[in-house]
Amino acid sequence: MILIAGDSLTAGNIGIGFTEFLPEGSYLFRGIDGDTMRGVTSRTLRYIRQSKIRTQLRGIVLECGTNDVLLPYLLSSPLKLLRDSAHTLIRESSEPSGDSLEFYTIYRERLRAIIKETSGILETNQIAITTLPPIGEDLDHELQDLRKGHNTQIRRISEEFCLSLIDLEAAMLRLYRESPPFKESPYFMDDPGNFIIDARLIASDHRKALALTQKRGLNYTIDGLHFNANGARALAIPFSEFIETLN
Repeated sequence: MILIAGDSLTAGNIGIGFTEFLPEGSYLFRGIDGDTMRGVTSRTLRYIRQSKIRTQLRGIVLECGTNDVLLPYLLSSPLKLLRDSAHTLIRESSEPSGDSLEFYTIYRERLRAIIKETSGILETNQIAITTLPPIGEDLDHELQDLRKGHNTQIRRISEEFCLSLIDLEAAMLRLYRESPPFKESPYFMDDPGNFIIDARLIASDHRKALALTQKRGLNYTIDGLHFNANGARALAIPFSEFIETLN
């Protein structure tokens, strides 16, 4: 069994989930909308300490970090709507990290604990961490520089601990740069409350997801963060490449 723990991209409730396009196999998907690196790593430790899961593990994937960039951005917004929405997404023990250096320090500590807990069960290269895909389809958005800083630290941790790296950044940047130019500034989520509305509207329907993408003038996401089927299929490729190494 491969444990994949993450945030809304792993949960797949909003838009179309990449998990739909993974190779057939035994998976345990554990995604929570809005979760941060602290939340994902804490949950992962709890999962692997359960004997039923522990004895079946073949690999672990941690998909996290986007909300560590996004939530502080929303909290600092001049718009009360965005600040309030960010507060509702932050759960106890899942506070977003600060800058990329704090992210590195905490993530490194948590991963060390996960590696120790799985010693004798998994090799370090059977544990994978992901880089953060673009936040918004506008590659000039101010959040992209913050995301790049976190990705630098993620790559650093991967090398230090000899973990496998699932490079979502590289896969999606390549796709975005090859996509048709936008007619105007790309839409980026303007109200996190729309997440619930979008999830109910789409309900895993590929056609409805694509229709919302087109309505908002985007290419591969429905809101700049969550993917339509074309984006989810591309996102699944680097995950699948890691999974194939476990066979």
